[in-house]
Amino acid sequence: MTKRDACSNHVTIKVVDFARASLSRFCEDKLDVDSLYQAPELHMLDRYDAFLVDAFAIGCMIYCMCRQSFPWKSTRSYSDPSFEYAKSHGIRQFLQQDLAMDTSL
Repeated sequence: MTKRDACSNHVTIKVVDFARASLSRFCEDKLDVDSLYQAPELHMLDRYDAFLVDAFAIGCMIYCMCRQSFPWKSTRSYSDPSFEYAKSHGIRQFLQQDLAMDTSL
């Protein structure tokens, strides 16, 4: 959902998805979400921290909005070299490498 402030022309973006809403921070149900932005712990754990899972998905969404592409194809272990690089070197190093390799800038 977007909203433009008439006075300042400032745009506010709000992401709302109540399909999987929960009152508990820790959940045990399995989510059926796209593996592009699925938190890695959802592939491994029976119980997960919903706050951290949402933060991961929002980070992926922000990346997609800024870069106009997805950061990786999957977050399953050993299934995507880009995700493995981010996992082993950290997101900051991944983003620096990603920007350095971008020929469109």
